[in-house]
Amino acid sequence: MPIRRFAIPLPRPSGQAAFRLVLALTGLNLLIDMGGWMTGLLGRPHGLMLGDPPDMFADFFKVILSYPGGQAIRTSVGGAMGQLLTDYAVHNPYGGVPALAQGGVTHLHMTPLSTLGSLLALRASTIVDPVALFVAGLLLLLAWVWSIAGLAGRDRSESIHWLLALVLSYPALLMVARGNLFAGAGALSAIHAVLLAARGRPAAAALLLAVVLNIRPNATILAPALLLLSDRPWRAGAMLGAATVALFAASLAAAHLLYPDYRLTSFLAGLGRYHEIYVVGSAGQGLSSSAFGAFRLMLGYAAWEESAGLMLGCAVVLAGVMLWSRVLVGRAGLVFLLGAAYALASTIFADYHLLALFAPAMLLTASGDRTGRAERPDDPAAGIVFLGSLVVTAPRSYAFLNDVSLGVVAGPVLLVGFAAALVLVAAGRRSRSLAAYPLPV
Repeated sequence: MPIRRFAIPLPRPSGQAAFRLVLALTGLNLLIDMGGWMTGLLGRPHGLMLGDPPDMFADFFKVILSYPGGQAIRTSVGGAMGQLLTDYAVHNPYGGVPALAQGGVTHLHMTPLSTLGSLLALRASTIVDPVALFVAGLLLLLAWVWSIAGLAGRDRSESIHWLLALVLSYPALLMVARGNLFAGAGALSAIHAVLLAARGRPAAAALLLAVVLNIRPNATILAPALLLLSDRPWRAGAMLGAATVALFAASLAAAHLLYPDYRLTSFLAGLGRYHEIYVVGSAGQGLSSSAFGAFRLMLGYAAWEESAGLMLGCAVVLAGVMLWSRVLVGRAGLVFLLGAAYALASTIFADYHLLALFAPAMLLTASGDRTGRAERPDDPAAGIVFLGSLVVTAPRSYAFLNDVSLGVVAGPVLLVGFAAALVLVAAGRRSRSLAAYPLPV
Protein backbone atom coordinates (compact mmCIF):
# COMPACT_ATOMS: atom_id res chain seq x y z
CA MET A 1 0.00 0.00 0.00
CA PRO A 2 1.47 3.44 -0.86
CA ILE A 3 2.65 5.42 2.12
CA ARG A 4 0.37 8.33 1.28
CA ARG A 5 -2.65 6.12 1.90
CA PHE A 6 -1.75 5.24 5.46
CA ALA A 7 -4.35 6.56 7.89
CA ILE A 8 -1.97 8.49 10.17
CA PRO A 9 -3.65 11.15 12.33
CA LEU A 10 -1.70 14.35 11.78
CA PRO A 11 -2.61 17.84 13.05
CA ARG A 12 -3.65 20.53 10.60
CA PRO A 13 -0.96 23.24 10.74
CA SER A 14 -2.03 26.42 12.55
CA GLY A 15 -0.72 28.76 15.20
CA GLN A 16 -3.52 27.67 17.51
CA ALA A 17 -2.60 23.99 17.17
CA ALA A 18 1.08 24.84 17.73
CA PHE A 19 0.27 26.72 20.94
CA ARG A 20 -1.87 23.88 22.31
CA LEU A 21 0.77 21.26 21.55
CA VAL A 22 3.61 23.34 23.01
CA LEU A 23 1.58 24.04 26.15
CA ALA A 24 0.78 20.35 26.62
CA LEU A 25 4.31 19.03 26.03
CA THR A 26 6.10 21.72 28.03
CA GLY A 27 3.54 21.61 30.84
CA LEU A 28 3.81 17.83 31.15
CA ASN A 29 7.57 17.91 31.64
CA LEU A 30 7.32 20.82 34.08
CA LEU A 31 4.77 18.91 36.18
CA ILE A 32 6.99 15.83 36.23
CA ASP A 33 9.98 17.99 37.17
CA MET A 34 8.08 19.58 40.03
CA GLY A 35 6.77 16.26 41.28
CA GLY A 36 10.13 14.56 41.02
CA TRP A 37 11.94 17.42 42.71
CA MET A 38 9.45 17.58 45.56
CA THR A 39 9.26 13.83 46.19
CA GLY A 40 12.83 12.91 45.29
CA LEU A 41 11.59 9.97 43.24
CA LEU A 42 11.92 11.17 39.63
CA GLY A 43 15.21 12.99 39.31
CA ARG A 44 17.08 15.70 41.13
CA PRO A 45 17.45 19.49 40.77
CA HIS A 46 20.37 19.08 38.35
CA GLY A 47 18.16 16.80 36.25
CA LEU A 48 15.47 19.40 35.64
CA MET A 49 14.54 20.26 32.07
CA LEU A 50 15.83 23.83 32.49
CA GLY A 51 19.19 22.82 33.93
CA ASP A 52 20.85 23.33 37.29
CA PRO A 53 19.08 26.04 39.38
CA PRO A 54 22.35 27.35 40.96
CA ASP A 55 23.60 28.01 37.41
CA MET A 56 20.68 30.18 36.31
CA PHE A 57 21.39 32.95 33.78
CA ALA A 58 25.05 31.89 33.76
CA ASP A 59 25.60 32.26 30.01
CA PHE A 60 24.97 35.99 30.34
CA PHE A 61 26.26 37.01 33.76
CA LYS A 62 29.16 34.57 34.16
CA VAL A 63 30.49 35.46 30.74
CA ILE A 64 30.36 39.26 31.02
CA LEU A 65 31.76 39.13 34.57
CA SER A 66 34.69 37.01 33.41
CA TYR A 67 36.24 39.82 31.33
CA PRO A 68 38.68 42.33 32.86
CA GLY A 69 36.71 44.74 35.04
CA GLY A 70 33.79 42.36 35.43
CA GLN A 71 34.58 41.56 39.05
CA ALA A 72 33.77 45.16 39.97
CA ILE A 73 30.24 45.03 38.52
CA ARG A 74 27.49 45.00 41.13
CA THR A 75 23.71 44.98 41.09
CA SER A 76 21.27 46.90 43.23
CA VAL A 77 18.92 43.93 43.14
CA GLY A 78 18.90 42.10 46.44
CA GLY A 79 17.82 38.66 47.53
CA ALA A 80 18.69 35.49 45.66
CA MET A 81 19.43 37.32 42.40
CA GLY A 82 21.93 39.65 44.02
CA GLN A 83 23.62 36.76 45.78
CA LEU A 84 23.78 34.83 42.50
CA LEU A 85 25.66 37.64 40.77
CA THR A 86 28.02 38.03 43.71
CA ASP A 87 28.80 34.30 43.57
CA TYR A 88 29.39 34.52 39.82
CA ALA A 89 31.82 37.42 40.28
CA VAL A 90 33.78 35.67 43.06
CA HIS A 91 33.65 32.08 41.73
CA ASN A 92 33.84 32.52 37.98
CA PRO A 93 35.16 29.49 36.06
CA TYR A 94 35.82 31.39 32.83
CA GLY A 95 39.13 33.03 32.11
CA GLY A 96 41.17 34.53 29.32
CA VAL A 97 44.68 33.87 28.00
CA PRO A 98 46.09 32.93 31.47
CA ALA A 99 43.37 30.30 31.91
CA LEU A 100 44.15 29.02 28.42
CA ALA A 101 47.80 28.56 29.37
CA GLN A 102 46.80 26.77 32.59
CA GLY A 103 44.42 24.34 30.90
CA GLY A 104 41.27 25.96 32.31
CA VAL A 105 37.91 26.95 30.84
CA THR A 106 37.98 30.19 28.86
CA HIS A 107 35.61 32.61 27.17
CA LEU A 108 37.90 32.78 24.14
CA HIS A 109 35.93 30.13 22.20
CA MET A 110 33.07 32.54 21.64
CA THR A 111 32.77 33.93 18.13
CA PRO A 112 33.87 37.53 17.53
CA LEU A 113 30.26 38.73 17.27
CA SER A 114 29.24 37.06 20.55
CA THR A 115 32.41 38.31 22.22
CA LEU A 116 31.74 41.86 21.03
CA GLY A 117 28.19 41.67 22.34
CA SER A 118 29.44 40.45 25.74
CA LEU A 119 32.06 43.18 25.94
CA LEU A 120 29.50 45.85 25.09
CA ALA A 121 27.17 44.40 27.73
CA LEU A 122 30.01 44.67 30.25
CA ARG A 123 30.56 48.32 29.33
CA ALA A 124 26.83 49.01 29.58
CA SER A 125 26.75 47.34 33.02
CA THR A 126 28.94 50.13 34.37
CA ILE A 127 26.10 52.53 33.58
CA VAL A 128 22.96 50.38 33.86
CA ASP A 129 22.27 47.69 36.43
CA PRO A 130 23.28 44.36 34.83
CA VAL A 131 19.97 42.75 35.83
CA ALA A 132 18.04 45.58 34.15
CA LEU A 133 20.27 45.14 31.10
CA PHE A 134 19.47 41.43 30.97
CA VAL A 135 15.73 42.10 31.26
CA ALA A 136 15.99 44.72 28.50
CA GLY A 137 17.65 42.12 26.28
CA LEU A 138 14.82 39.70 26.91
CA LEU A 139 12.24 42.36 26.07
CA LEU A 140 14.02 43.09 22.78
CA LEU A 141 13.92 39.39 21.93
CA LEU A 142 10.21 39.34 22.81
CA ALA A 143 9.53 42.23 20.44
CA TRP A 144 11.46 40.37 17.76
CA VAL A 145 9.35 37.25 18.35
CA TRP A 146 6.22 39.33 17.81
CA SER A 147 7.49 40.64 14.47
CA ILE A 148 8.29 37.08 13.36
CA ALA A 149 4.91 35.79 14.54
CA GLY A 150 3.29 38.48 12.40
CA LEU A 151 4.93 36.95 9.31
CA ALA A 152 3.75 33.44 10.20
CA GLY A 153 0.17 34.21 11.22
CA ARG A 154 -2.62 34.51 8.66
CA ASP A 155 -4.46 36.86 11.01
CA ARG A 156 -3.83 38.61 14.32
CA SER A 157 -5.20 35.73 16.38
CA GLU A 158 -2.90 33.20 14.77
CA SER A 159 0.08 35.55 15.17
CA ILE A 160 -0.67 35.82 18.91
CA HIS A 161 -0.80 32.03 19.17
CA TRP A 162 2.54 31.72 17.38
CA LEU A 163 3.98 34.29 19.79
CA LEU A 164 2.78 32.25 22.76
CA ALA A 165 4.00 28.99 21.23
CA LEU A 166 7.50 30.38 20.76
CA VAL A 167 7.71 32.09 24.16
CA LEU A 168 6.46 29.04 26.07
CA SER A 169 8.49 26.52 24.11
CA TYR A 170 11.18 24.48 25.83
CA PRO A 171 14.08 26.00 23.82
CA ALA A 172 12.94 29.54 24.65
CA LEU A 173 12.49 28.77 28.35
CA LEU A 174 15.90 27.07 28.45
CA MET A 175 17.47 30.04 26.70
CA VAL A 176 16.07 32.38 29.35
CA ALA A 177 17.04 30.05 32.21
CA ARG A 178 20.59 29.79 30.91
CA GLY A 179 20.70 33.48 30.06
CA ASN A 180 22.00 32.81 26.56
CA LEU A 181 20.63 35.86 24.73
CA PHE A 182 22.98 35.25 21.81
CA ALA A 183 21.52 31.79 21.23
CA GLY A 184 18.07 33.37 21.22
CA ALA A 185 19.19 36.04 18.75
CA GLY A 186 20.77 33.40 16.51
CA ALA A 187 17.68 31.19 16.47
CA LEU A 188 15.33 34.11 15.82
CA SER A 189 17.62 35.33 13.03
CA ALA A 190 17.39 31.88 11.43
CA ILE A 191 13.57 31.80 11.60
CA HIS A 192 13.29 35.36 10.33
CA ALA A 193 15.73 34.69 7.48
CA VAL A 194 13.76 31.66 6.30
CA LEU A 195 10.43 33.49 6.38
CA LEU A 196 11.86 36.46 4.47
CA ALA A 197 13.58 34.25 1.89
CA ALA A 198 10.27 32.51 1.17
CA ARG A 199 8.63 35.93 0.70
CA GLY A 200 11.19 36.92 -1.95
CA ARG A 201 13.47 39.13 0.16
CA PRO A 202 16.89 37.46 -0.26
CA ALA A 203 18.97 40.50 0.72
CA ALA A 204 17.38 40.84 4.16
CA ALA A 205 17.44 37.06 4.59
CA ALA A 206 21.16 36.97 3.70
CA LEU A 207 21.97 39.63 6.31
CA LEU A 208 20.06 37.75 9.00
CA LEU A 209 21.65 34.44 8.08
CA ALA A 210 25.06 36.12 8.23
CA VAL A 211 24.26 37.01 11.85
CA VAL A 212 23.37 33.36 12.50
CA LEU A 213 26.66 32.14 11.02
CA ASN A 214 28.62 34.64 13.11
CA ILE A 215 26.97 33.32 16.26
CA ARG A 216 26.85 29.63 15.29
CA PRO A 217 29.30 28.84 12.44
CA ASN A 218 28.01 25.27 12.20
CA ALA A 219 24.68 26.75 11.08
CA THR A 220 26.35 26.94 7.65
CA ILE A 221 24.38 23.78 6.95
CA LEU A 222 21.27 25.99 6.78
CA ALA A 223 22.68 28.04 3.89
CA PRO A 224 21.01 25.89 1.17
CA ALA A 225 17.66 27.14 2.47
CA LEU A 226 18.50 30.69 1.39
CA LEU A 227 19.90 29.57 -1.96
CA LEU A 228 17.06 27.23 -2.89
CA LEU A 229 14.26 29.54 -1.73
CA SER A 230 15.65 32.44 -3.76
CA ASP A 231 14.92 33.26 -7.39
CA ARG A 232 18.62 34.03 -7.95
CA PRO A 233 20.55 31.57 -5.76
CA TRP A 234 24.03 32.66 -6.87
CA ARG A 235 23.27 36.29 -6.08
CA ALA A 236 21.82 35.30 -2.70
CA GLY A 237 24.89 33.17 -2.01
CA ALA A 238 27.23 36.03 -2.90
CA MET A 239 25.35 38.39 -0.57
CA LEU A 240 25.48 35.82 2.22
CA GLY A 241 29.20 35.23 1.77
CA ALA A 242 30.08 38.92 1.64
CA ALA A 243 27.90 39.79 4.65
CA THR A 244 29.27 36.89 6.71
CA VAL A 245 32.93 37.74 6.03
CA ALA A 246 32.39 41.48 6.57
CA LEU A 247 30.56 40.93 9.87
CA PHE A 248 33.24 38.49 11.08
CA ALA A 249 36.08 40.87 10.26
CA ALA A 250 34.35 43.93 11.73
CA SER A 251 33.34 42.20 14.97
CA LEU A 252 36.80 40.63 15.36
CA ALA A 253 38.47 44.05 14.99
CA ALA A 254 36.02 45.72 17.38
CA ALA A 255 36.33 42.95 19.98
CA HIS A 256 40.13 43.14 19.81
CA LEU A 257 39.96 46.90 20.30
CA LEU A 258 37.91 46.47 23.48
CA TYR A 259 39.77 43.38 24.68
CA PRO A 260 43.34 43.16 23.26
CA ASP A 261 43.78 39.52 24.35
CA TYR A 262 41.04 38.50 21.93
CA ARG A 263 42.44 37.96 18.45
CA LEU A 264 42.11 35.31 15.76
CA THR A 265 44.85 33.11 17.24
CA SER A 266 43.39 33.19 20.75
CA PHE A 267 39.91 32.55 19.34
CA LEU A 268 41.14 29.42 17.55
CA ALA A 269 43.05 28.30 20.65
CA GLY A 270 39.89 28.82 22.68
CA LEU A 271 37.94 26.63 20.25
CA GLY A 272 40.55 23.92 20.73
CA ARG A 273 40.22 24.10 24.51
CA TYR A 274 36.41 24.06 24.19
CA HIS A 275 36.69 20.87 22.14
CA GLU A 276 38.87 19.24 24.80
CA ILE A 277 36.53 20.09 27.68
CA TYR A 278 33.07 19.94 26.11
CA VAL A 279 33.45 17.40 23.30
CA VAL A 280 36.20 15.00 24.34
CA GLY A 281 35.33 15.67 27.98
CA SER A 282 31.84 15.37 29.41
CA ALA A 283 31.06 19.02 30.22
CA GLY A 284 28.78 19.42 27.18
CA GLN A 285 26.90 16.17 27.65
CA GLY A 286 23.53 17.31 29.00
CA LEU A 287 20.62 19.19 27.40
CA SER A 288 21.81 18.48 23.87
CA SER A 289 20.20 17.11 20.69
CA SER A 290 23.12 16.19 18.43
CA ALA A 291 23.82 12.72 17.04
CA PHE A 292 27.28 12.90 18.61
CA GLY A 293 25.72 13.58 22.02
CA ALA A 294 23.65 10.39 21.77
CA PHE A 295 26.69 8.34 20.74
CA ARG A 296 28.75 9.95 23.51
CA LEU A 297 26.23 9.13 26.24
CA MET A 298 25.61 5.53 25.19
CA LEU A 299 29.10 4.49 24.09
CA GLY A 300 31.53 6.91 25.67
CA TYR A 301 33.72 9.23 23.63
CA ALA A 302 35.36 8.05 20.41
CA ALA A 303 36.68 10.26 17.62
CA TRP A 304 34.61 8.46 14.97
CA GLU A 305 31.40 9.63 16.64
CA GLU A 306 32.08 13.23 15.60
CA SER A 307 32.49 12.17 11.97
CA ALA A 308 29.44 9.90 12.15
CA GLY A 309 27.21 12.75 13.32
CA LEU A 310 28.53 15.02 10.58
CA MET A 311 28.00 12.37 7.89
CA LEU A 312 24.46 11.73 9.13
CA GLY A 313 23.67 15.43 8.91
CA CYS A 314 25.17 15.68 5.43
CA ALA A 315 23.08 12.69 4.30
CA VAL A 316 19.91 14.48 5.46
CA VAL A 317 20.97 17.64 3.61
CA LEU A 318 21.63 15.63 0.45
CA ALA A 319 18.21 13.98 0.70
CA GLY A 320 16.52 17.36 1.10
CA VAL A 321 18.33 18.95 -1.85
CA MET A 322 17.61 15.96 -4.10
CA LEU A 323 13.91 15.93 -3.20
CA TRP A 324 13.72 19.69 -3.76
CA SER A 325 15.40 19.42 -7.17
CA ARG A 326 12.79 16.85 -8.25
CA VAL A 327 9.94 18.97 -6.85
CA LEU A 328 9.01 16.24 -4.39
CA VAL A 329 9.24 18.30 -1.21
CA GLY A 330 7.82 21.72 -0.39
CA ARG A 331 9.52 24.72 1.17
CA ALA A 332 8.71 23.77 4.79
CA GLY A 333 9.84 20.19 4.19
CA LEU A 334 13.16 21.39 2.82
CA VAL A 335 13.74 23.68 5.80
CA PHE A 336 12.78 20.92 8.24
CA LEU A 337 15.35 18.55 6.74
CA LEU A 338 18.05 21.22 6.83
CA GLY A 339 17.14 22.09 10.43
CA ALA A 340 17.31 18.42 11.44
CA ALA A 341 20.71 18.16 9.74
CA TYR A 342 21.90 21.28 11.60
CA ALA A 343 21.15 19.65 14.95
CA LEU A 344 22.38 16.17 14.05
CA ALA A 345 25.70 17.26 12.52
CA SER A 346 26.78 19.57 15.36
CA THR A 347 29.00 18.03 18.01
CA ILE A 348 27.50 20.25 20.72
CA PHE A 349 23.93 21.37 20.11
CA ALA A 350 22.43 22.80 23.30
CA ASP A 351 18.67 22.48 23.27
CA TYR A 352 18.04 26.23 23.21
CA HIS A 353 19.29 26.19 19.61
CA LEU A 354 16.28 23.99 18.78
CA LEU A 355 14.22 27.18 18.71
CA ALA A 356 15.34 27.56 15.07
CA LEU A 357 13.35 24.43 14.21
CA PHE A 358 10.13 26.39 14.61
CA ALA A 359 10.90 27.84 11.17
CA PRO A 360 9.46 24.97 9.10
CA ALA A 361 6.25 24.83 11.16
CA MET A 362 5.79 28.59 10.81
CA LEU A 363 6.37 28.37 7.06
CA LEU A 364 3.31 26.13 6.81
CA THR A 365 1.03 29.00 7.85
CA ALA A 366 3.02 31.92 6.43
CA SER A 367 1.65 33.78 3.43
CA GLY A 368 3.56 35.61 0.72
CA ASP A 369 5.13 32.58 -0.97
CA ARG A 370 7.43 33.40 -3.90
CA THR A 371 8.68 29.85 -4.46
CA GLY A 372 5.47 28.20 -5.68
CA ARG A 373 6.30 25.36 -3.31
CA ALA A 374 4.06 25.96 -0.29
CA GLU A 375 2.61 22.71 1.10
CA ARG A 376 -1.15 22.19 1.09
CA PRO A 377 -2.63 22.15 4.61
CA ASP A 378 -4.04 18.66 4.00
CA ASP A 379 -0.75 17.28 2.65
CA PRO A 380 0.60 14.43 4.84
CA ALA A 381 4.08 15.92 4.45
CA ALA A 382 2.82 19.17 5.98
CA GLY A 383 1.48 17.24 8.96
CA ILE A 384 4.81 15.45 9.42
CA VAL A 385 6.74 18.73 9.27
CA PHE A 386 4.35 20.48 11.67
CA LEU A 387 4.24 17.66 14.22
CA GLY A 388 7.95 16.94 13.86
CA SER A 389 8.96 20.57 14.41
CA LEU A 390 6.96 20.79 17.63
CA VAL A 391 7.79 17.34 19.02
CA VAL A 392 11.57 17.62 18.50
CA THR A 393 11.54 21.02 20.24
CA ALA A 394 9.62 19.64 23.23
CA PRO A 395 11.37 18.86 26.55
CA ARG A 396 12.38 15.24 27.11
CA SER A 397 13.71 15.13 30.69
CA TYR A 398 11.83 12.06 31.89
CA ALA A 399 14.55 9.46 32.55
CA PHE A 400 18.25 9.70 33.33
CA LEU A 401 21.44 7.74 32.82
CA ASN A 402 24.47 8.68 34.90
CA ASP A 403 22.70 11.92 35.87
CA VAL A 404 22.19 12.85 32.20
CA SER A 405 18.73 13.01 30.67
CA LEU A 406 18.00 10.28 28.13
CA GLY A 407 16.46 13.11 26.14
CA VAL A 408 20.01 13.46 24.79
CA VAL A 409 19.31 10.19 22.95
CA ALA A 410 15.61 10.77 22.30
CA GLY A 411 16.24 14.12 20.56
CA PRO A 412 18.36 12.84 17.66
CA VAL A 413 16.23 9.69 17.40
CA LEU A 414 13.14 11.86 16.92
CA LEU A 415 14.96 14.07 14.41
CA VAL A 416 16.02 11.05 12.35
CA GLY A 417 12.57 9.47 12.65
CA PHE A 418 10.62 12.50 11.44
CA ALA A 419 13.18 13.25 8.73
CA ALA A 420 12.96 9.64 7.49
CA ALA A 421 9.15 9.76 7.52
CA LEU A 422 9.18 12.97 5.48
CA VAL A 423 11.69 11.54 2.97
CA LEU A 424 9.62 8.37 2.53
CA VAL A 425 6.39 10.29 2.00
CA ALA A 426 8.08 12.69 -0.43
CA ALA A 427 9.85 9.91 -2.34
CA GLY A 428 6.51 8.15 -2.80
CA ARG A 429 5.10 11.07 -4.80
CA ARG A 430 4.99 11.36 -8.55
CA SER A 431 7.78 13.67 -9.73
CA ARG A 432 6.88 17.38 -9.88
CA SER A 433 3.61 16.74 -8.02
CA LEU A 434 4.14 19.89 -5.92
CA ALA A 435 4.43 22.30 -8.80
CA ALA A 436 0.85 23.55 -8.62
CA TYR A 437 0.49 23.66 -4.85
CA PRO A 438 -1.50 26.76 -3.77
CA LEU A 439 -0.75 28.93 -0.78
CA PRO A 440 -2.11 27.78 2.62
CA VAL A 441 -5.69 28.92 3.22
